[in-house]
Amino acid sequence: MAAVGDGKVTVCFDVVAVLPAGGSGVRMNLRLPKQFCQVKERPLISYTLAAFESVSWIKEVVVPINVNYMEEAQKILKDFRHGKVRLVYGGSTRHRSLWNGIQALTADGRTPPTVVILHDAVRPFVDEQTLRSVTMAAKNNGAAGMIRPLSSTVVAQSCDGFLDHSLDRSKFRASEMPQAFKYEVIQKAYMKCTEYDFDCGTECLHLAQKYADTNAVLIDGPEFLWKVTYRKDLYSAEGVLKEKQQQVLLVINGTDFPEFTGKLHEHIQERDEMVTYLPDISGDGQLSRDMAQCLASQINLKLVAPGCCVSVVYVTQDTHADEQVVCKGHNTVGIRLFLRSFCETLDSCLLKSVRLVNVGFRHSIKDFDAFKTAVKDLQSCLQEQGVNCFGVFVLSNSTNKPEDKDAVTKRFVRAAELTVGALLDAPSVFSGQAFDANT
Repeated sequence: MAAVGDGKVTVCFDVVAVLPAGGSGVRMNLRLPKQFCQVKERPLISYTLAAFESVSWIKEVVVPINVNYMEEAQKILKDFRHGKVRLVYGGSTRHRSLWNGIQALTADGRTPPTVVILHDAVRPFVDEQTLRSVTMAAKNNGAAGMIRPLSSTVVAQSCDGFLDHSLDRSKFRASEMPQAFKYEVIQKAYMKCTEYDFDCGTECLHLAQKYADTNAVLIDGPEFLWKVTYRKDLYSAEGVLKEKQQQVLLVINGTDFPEFTGKLHEHIQERDEMVTYLPDISGDGQLSRDMAQCLASQINLKLVAPGCCVSVVYVTQDTHADEQVVCKGHNTVGIRLFLRSFCETLDSCLLKSVRLVNVGFRHSIKDFDAFKTAVKDLQSCLQEQGVNCFGVFVLSNSTNKPEDKDAVTKRFVRAAELTVGALLDAPSVFSGQAFDANT
């Protein structure tokens, strides 16, 4: 496998996830098992699958499914385009389902992965940082798992219903998912399991310790690793998704103004939004139909929930007076055609809105009127596709003389603030408006 990294620890070995989804939903008393329950118009399991599929270094996701719901699961994979997922039959207990999934990793001559991640289909809020931490710990130590502080004191009850004793909760932790294991560790542990382990066991880390002589590294995990267990948890999950409405951000020509782009990312991160960043398109690239379709297809794979907002920041430099010709071959005609193809390829059932902010760097304040006209023209042309267009006008150095660094930084900060405001806050009724970052 090719090395994959993002400035953090590089994952340069094969990783596969096994997500058991064989539960029957008895505790919820619902028609369907909880993993198939709808949350914001999407099955709960689909959010979890999307979270794993968005991690480029996870090679495959194997999902053991109750035989009675295989058809339902296949429909979900098709409807939500889960291309990295393979379904296998689950077992009568969680451990039997996990063992089925692990055995499937080498079925039909497949090469076993280096690390296996175990998770639950009903824990949808796992993130890449958590997955990376537990994966690297397992690679280095054989086994690893996430833990959280106990929120309640644990007590033991006597046979006649009275308090026997209580535990000091400061010395104990709740075991959470995900967990990860070297393939040979978890395979050996399950090979040696007894029937009692398969039917009554709950802790995979204990199996690795007992049967594979491997003590797991325990990692303090984030608070959002909780499991959807009861009916009320479905409402909690919906609330979390509403708070974290997903934003997908694409910057065109951002590499020409790295200081502005840096401030833009800083301001978005300060807003604590759930943002997926696509690689910036260089000014040397061409805004082709093929590129638009490719980017839109990438976004469709990354969408976690209905209600996603796609934001495009289009950075331009000086133009002729009619705003038709811009730097390095990009022009307003090109961006119109690009966005039309882009919007046609995006998944309309998951998409809430597309916003375009044209950040224009100009040498003279006299260019502001022409810039405003160009933004209105873009809005008029793209309105049919449901794109809301805004403009941010920024003066650049026109004299080639050194400028005061603080003044330049202040202008970039203001431009970033206005851009984020247009992307996240501006009502659609203001579409077609241009804002001046120099005032």
